[in-house]
Amino acid sequence: MTVLLHPVTSNLSRDRLTADYSLITCNDVPDALWHFQFAISKSARRQPGASAAPQFDVMTPLAEVVHDDPFYVLEIAGQVSRYEIEAADFLDAWIEAHADDSPITVVSRQSFIIPGGRTGDLVVTGNLNGTEWAGRVVCLKYGPRLLLLNFRCALADYNRLADDFFVSLMSFHMLDESPGIMAEPIRWITGTTPVPWRVGLPKSCEIVEQPGDSFFSEFHGNVMAPAETGLISVGKLTATLVAADHVRDARDAMEMVLEAIRDVGVDKPEFREEPSPYIESWSLVAPTHLPTGNGELRVRLLHHPNAWICAVIIGPARNDNLSAWMRNKRLLDVLAMTPQIG
Repeated sequence: MTVLLHPVTSNLSRDRLTADYSLITCNDVPDALWHFQFAISKSARRQPGASAAPQFDVMTPLAEVVHDDPFYVLEIAGQVSRYEIEAADFLDAWIEAHADDSPITVVSRQSFIIPGGRTGDLVVTGNLNGTEWAGRVVCLKYGPRLLLLNFRCALADYNRLADDFFVSLMSFHMLDESPGIMAEPIRWITGTTPVPWRVGLPKSCEIVEQPGDSFFSEFHGNVMAPAETGLISVGKLTATLVAADHVRDARDAMEMVLEAIRDVGVDKPEFREEPSPYIESWSLVAPTHLPTGNGELRVRLLHHPNAWICAVIIGPARNDNLSAWMRNKRLLDVLAMTPQIG
């Protein structure tokens, strides 16, 4: 079986790029927030663009590029996200939703982390009316703007066309970056014990601060979502900052966390070390049970020179409430990237 390429670098020389590709600007939509540029093969052609800007929760076509020989199509669509989520999680959900019409197989996945979260990047295959096809689908996030770049061609042609799409992908950029990196405004929570600190969270998380003492601070939050009866909580957050000299080491910190979550009913939880700008960083993900169904518990444990930070969030499992799961998962990422500790 042929291995499908998933390039993350290009061997094309600058002269080749200049000779074979040209930069195009897509500004058909009146709203300048949705204007962008990217490079395409000079033998490809751009189709007429969209006339309406994307809205909340609906993926709207923005641009299409077609190449005739060999045939491929590159479609670019956009959607406004109501909440702060990761593009990678959104793409997985998009693939699953569209696989109902025609099965899509994920062959390989890449992901790179930018301040706005992990990008989604999949090589996929499928069969449409007896014709085998392959493609690469990428989801990028610019503040509240989700951009989907969907490249497809015949399976037999994919490897020789993979560079064409990679050039388009690497050159893609929005012309207006004013919305920033987050889909929601950031709510800052501050404290003075055990040292001066502040952390940021998406604004849709409602915060209740708890009184602390000389060696710890704690606050609680609810991730809110609309329902028929009004706003309801779809995620419960507890975050604690403890003075560094009150924790012996990472194992001691983990034992404190496990004791605090013992009543949640997590079976054999295991921490996993992960790269971070802190002295050390650990995470834990485990299934649990909620009164409403299956749940998931997530923990981030961060070691700063002056404090240990522990954040725990409990919410619905992915299969029970996909939107809440994406928001809860991303909330811990935002909390972990924003601390300012004295």
